[in-house]
Amino acid sequence: MTTQSGSATATLGTAAKKPFLARLPSRLWRGARRNPNMAYGITIVVLMGLIAILAPLLLTVDPVRPKPTERFIPPSSAKWFGTDHIGRDVYSRTLYGARVSLAVAASVSIIAITAGGLLGAAAGYDRKADMIIMRVMDGLMAIPSILLGIALMAALGGSVQNVIIALSVTETPIAVRIVRSSVLSIREMVYVDAARSIGAGAWRIMLRHILPNVVAPLIVQGTFIASAAVLLEAYLSFLGAGTPPGIPSWGIMMADAQKYITVAIWVITFPGIFLTLTVLGISLAGDGLRDNLDPKLRRRM
Repeated sequence: MTTQSGSATATLGTAAKKPFLARLPSRLWRGARRNPNMAYGITIVVLMGLIAILAPLLLTVDPVRPKPTERFIPPSSAKWFGTDHIGRDVYSRTLYGARVSLAVAASVSIIAITAGGLLGAAAGYDRKADMIIMRVMDGLMAIPSILLGIALMAALGGSVQNVIIALSVTETPIAVRIVRSSVLSIREMVYVDAARSIGAGAWRIMLRHILPNVVAPLIVQGTFIASAAVLLEAYLSFLGAGTPPGIPSWGIMMADAQKYITVAIWVITFPGIFLTLTVLGISLAGDGLRDNLDPKLRRRM
């Protein structure tokens, strides 16, 4: 009996020490079963990702090749989403536009939460670093995101890479503040004091005890940053400050179509629907992740 009890205790101890990232897939699966909205959101995001990856195989044509003789053809069996003002296939442009939006969303989210995690952890743990980092973040947050994005794009020039850089700069301060607030509370916990008392250094405490505990809020914030990046990229492209006109983008498509809404409403309708569904899917997934990863909210479910 003693041996069995010891074995069970060891098993439970091992399970309790299982890293957060290792538990994440099973936790997401249980959360998706309990929260249908989260499942719908993840399904939409995965579907959009597959559309972006498989666009060349989904009966598309060259999305930038004009055909002036086929201007403003309405949706039909031959042209599923119709054509635009210079005869380009709207279906092909919409599907290829998903590549730009999702690439920007994923890149900005990864960069922002990585930079936000490192800077926020440093600001929350060290008071001197806090004074410097947070004053810079406060200065960036004082400027509206769209205005800061336009200013950075004017300085950097129009390209997808520069859009990613500009939006990463505008979204990083939010992640920094979230991580900093979490670190400020975590560093006062008993187990952190215990680690200090046995001689653990700042780097060991940061890597072993603090950063693993801010992964959950960072993942949730990453989804909201991704949805904001999709919208901001569309805003910048719509205003002519985003991706170059030669690259199909939902924002560029809607900007080109604004003059022809009364003539060919389908030119702006389909990219608008795809943009709305993408942002809705990411937002639903983010809400579900927040409910599933926040212990207080999870107990209420």
